[in-house]
Amino acid sequence: MRNGLLCFYILFFCSAFLSLGTFGADAAKKVDTAEKVDDLLGALKDTHAKVILVNVWSSQCAPCLAEMPTLARMATKFKDNADVAFLGLCLTGEDETQKMALENASEVVRMKKVTYRNMLWTGKGEALLDRFSIIGTPYIVFISGEGKVLGDLELPEDQAKAGELIEQGIANALKK
Repeated sequence: MRNGLLCFYILFFCSAFLSLGTFGADAAKKVDTAEKVDDLLGALKDTHAKVILVNVWSSQCAPCLAEMPTLARMATKFKDNADVAFLGLCLTGEDETQKMALENASEVVRMKKVTYRNMLWTGKGEALLDRFSIIGTPYIVFISGEGKVLGDLELPEDQAKAGELIEQGIANALKK
């Protein structure tokens, strides 16, 4: 009886520990939805950063997917800088349902090991164009915590050069 009880406690605590690890990993990969510009503005304010690099991407965009490892690496580099944050904004493909787009976006975020917050845009494209001049993917834009566009950036295929350009873009945006 005593051995059975000991085994029970060991299994209970091990499973609890493992489930916490899984929860933490899943939480980092969660993709939220944004239907209105206000949802996106709220996410920007929630970062409490002066400059937010917003990566606009689509799961059906090969160049977008190619940029993600560089962006993930740079987000890790800046993670301790309270003035800088990263946010991904996934646009849906024309033939995707919202549920399918959310599943695809979550899978991409998981596979590319992206740790910064990502949101799936479910609103009208004109709203993004009007507010942030976002017309497609891939697109990187620097935005202040108040929602002011500070600049944009087109990344080259060379990851080292892309990293340098991201650092320069952040430095320039922080000066504004």
